Amino acid sequence: SEQRYHKMIAEVQEYAIIMLDPDGNIQNWNTGAQMIKGYSADEIIGKNFRIFYLTEDLSKRLPDKLLKEARLKGKANFEGWRKRKDGSLFWGSITITALHDSSGELIGYSKVTRDLTQKKKNEDELKRNALELELKNHELERLNSELSSFAYIVSHDLKEPIRKIEIFGR
Repeated sequence: SEQRYHKMIAEVQEYAIIMLDPDGNIQNWNTGAQMIKGYSADEIIGKNFRIFYLTEDLSKRLPDKLLKEARLKGKANFEGWRKRKDGSLFWGSITITALHDSSGELIGYSKVTRDLTQKKKNEDELKRNALELELKNHELERLNSELSSFAYIVSHDLKEPIRKIEIFGR
């Protein structure tokens, strides 16, 4: 049963499933992690998981904050840009869960990451389209207002000659 469980975790491809020690060093790496992040197990095991974070996240100490949150609350969730081995970026949704031994002592963390880059791109495209539509709506409202003003002026200007014709026609 335990062997089947480990086999299942190892072969999951849609999720990067990583085991970290209490300091955030990578202890275990599944197929999904290799596919999403680009590193083989031999290249990455023993390195710290901070390797996946962007410079701005590191300067804000985000990895440390996530580990602390997981340690204090049991888990931490976050979405943001992450870095692959080749330097390309992907939008990752992560969950870090604190792991404890039978006496309640922290023994490390499990870190599950899902690549949601396509979902993020679709959401961003929808936001851009909504903004463009809003801008076009404002432009149409402005043009409609100008058209109404023009129609009023034309109507007023045409009434004056008609009144004069009526007066001369009497």
